[in-house]
Amino acid sequence: MTNTQHWSSIKMKRPGSKGFTFVTASSIPYYNTMKKLLFDLKKQFGCSQKIIGYDLGGVSEDKNKMEELNAVCGLEWRKFNWSIMSADLRLPLVYAWKIYILANMIPLHGWTLLL
Repeated sequence: MTNTQHWSSIKMKRPGSKGFTFVTASSIPYYNTMKKLLFDLKKQFGCSQKIIGYDLGGVSEDKNKMEELNAVCGLEWRKFNWSIMSADLRLPLVYAWKIYILANMIPLHGWTLLL
């Protein structure tokens, strides 16, 4: 089997289909951008679309922001565990956290769109 045949045999889920999961992450400086993304996703897909959000720093400690997030239907909010990464990879702008999140999501949810 060639690589092309292998990849073409994998059934991909599309956004909006049952079982498709969006994943996003944010720290306090990017919270408003993530909030806009969540609004747009809910406007497009409604409450049937599952979204997993990761706190990269400070969001979970802000009571007002958590009240807003708790009101988003279909959102599962998690605090990212920075200790699973070596110290040189822990800065948010290194973006190594994306690889860790995808490595965790794909076995559980199949192909995942990280926004």
